[in-house]
Amino acid sequence: MSSYRQEVPKVADEASQPPFSPLEQLPDELLAFIADASTTGEPQWVVKAPSKTRKLIQRKAHPNDNPIYSLSMVNKRLRRITVPLLFSSVNFMLYHLNEIASMRDILSQNRDFTKLVRVVRFTNRLYEEDYENVQEESFSAVRLLLLDILSSCPQLEHLSIPFMLDRWDSQLMEAIQSRPDLKIIYPSAQFGSKLSLPLSSFPLSKITLANWDHSSGWGDLQAFLERGLRVQEICLDLTCEKAWKDLTYPGLQIVHCITCPEPDSWDEWDSFILRHPSLERLHFPMIRTTGASSLIARPWGKFIAEIPDEFLVDSMCVRRRNGDGNGNGTTSPSRWQAEKLRITLRHRTNEAAGASTICGGLLDEDKAKMRELGKVLGPLGLDSLRLRCQHSQLHNALVSEKNHQEIIDLLKIPSIVMSVEKCSTFAFFCQ
Repeated sequence: MSSYRQEVPKVADEASQPPFSPLEQLPDELLAFIADASTTGEPQWVVKAPSKTRKLIQRKAHPNDNPIYSLSMVNKRLRRITVPLLFSSVNFMLYHLNEIASMRDILSQNRDFTKLVRVVRFTNRLYEEDYENVQEESFSAVRLLLLDILSSCPQLEHLSIPFMLDRWDSQLMEAIQSRPDLKIIYPSAQFGSKLSLPLSSFPLSKITLANWDHSSGWGDLQAFLERGLRVQEICLDLTCEKAWKDLTYPGLQIVHCITCPEPDSWDEWDSFILRHPSLERLHFPMIRTTGASSLIARPWGKFIAEIPDEFLVDSMCVRRRNGDGNGNGTTSPSRWQAEKLRITLRHRTNEAAGASTICGGLLDEDKAKMRELGKVLGPLGLDSLRLRCQHSQLHNALVSEKNHQEIIDLLKIPSIVMSVEKCSTFAFFCQ
């Protein structure tokens, strides 16, 4: 059961009302457990600065799609029980730099709710030019907003910072250090950006870097890691610098490989995995352009060789099986399995036939290939599959929303979540 539980005095007229349903006869502790099981892990409270087109505060989902919100509207008792969950996680939506001051006002106007907040996140919707034009007043406004969050959210456990600060002043560092259990999530360092972190006296073990991109280099990162910095994700280009493999990244969960590893490099990868028991996923987003031969050599990648020729694996995410991330040091490749796939179906090349006979629906031959694909993917235990189709602008898609259900029926993988991608934007460079 979550740690948010707290004793809240009962409303006077709440206790005097007789229960009107079996649910009302349950004790508070069990109702709290039911409410906790109804959470999705997404922020329940989304904060946007006021504008002519946006309300002051909007919830994450429509009330009909938000079980916690729905429970909170049943009666006063369930409202009392669910309010700590309803406001435990907040997401600040940042569209313009001049909205930061308005967000401070929102905090001050909702003190009754901020005292329940445990997680604060920021979702940036800033344009690239906004990042380039960040001025000193914007950095100062962010620092003041962070200080307001720290002072108004006494139960805060996780705090995300919206973008890299130009500097960390003493007041902000003192406020963070005064909260021994607080964890800071710092933005990604990518596209050659310079990582700005507190002075050497500040314990970097409280800070987790969301992502480190290979283009930012590895020299500075090594110094920060030695001071205790944690990193959630790293993005690698294996054809470039090799320094990444010699480092140890505390808290590492995901590795994105822009290029596939060389077939003879898997011993180094096993050593890397051995040093990172928290590593959960390996993501290969560009298999189609960088080759899959080395992946086929792994037990979790052998299926690629069995896929019909008409299909191309574009990207793949593999995850560590449950029970293999507990620090026991195991690196067995069989402990990993494919989790997500993106596959492209290539059209048959038959220039003599017209577009109307080539496309427009699944022919018997296409259906047979879909069944064959399903037989290969079925045993993998995939969570999701994204399908698209490659064709010239003169042809229609064989894979589309129109035959989405038909494809699912042909694949016969009942537990998988399958999505069909539009290929109109993809067609122009596939002719």
